[in-house]
Amino acid sequence: MKRILIIEDDLAYQKMLSTALQQKGYEVLTAANGEKGLEKSDENPVDLVIVDIFMPVKEGFETIMELRQRSSDLKILAISGGGQFNAMEMLPMAIDLGADETCEKPIHISQLLEKVSQLMKN
Repeated sequence: MKRILIIEDDLAYQKMLSTALQQKGYEVLTAANGEKGLEKSDENPVDLVIVDIFMPVKEGFETIMELRQRSSDLKILAISGGGQFNAMEMLPMAIDLGADETCEKPIHISQLLEKVSQLMKN
């Protein structure tokens, strides 16, 4: 079974994503910030990490860079609503820093599941 780690500080979003992915048969781990997410990925190897850009403690850009340094094979999907900024400006930066794919909030579950499926095939 493929394992996915969701690093998202918005617990409602975290729950929504987790439920949708579990219904598709994925094992899902969650963390509320980048620091906790990195700890979980060290303890439980995962196939894909879904990481929000704007979070407390350790934000998404730094988390993406650290995940990429630890594993060149790990698939990373960055998500963001942009916060104070435009998500369309933030998400390309996530690709530049090592994310494989991005998804803008508000997330359409069908779009997210398609991107996850494509990432898991590669």
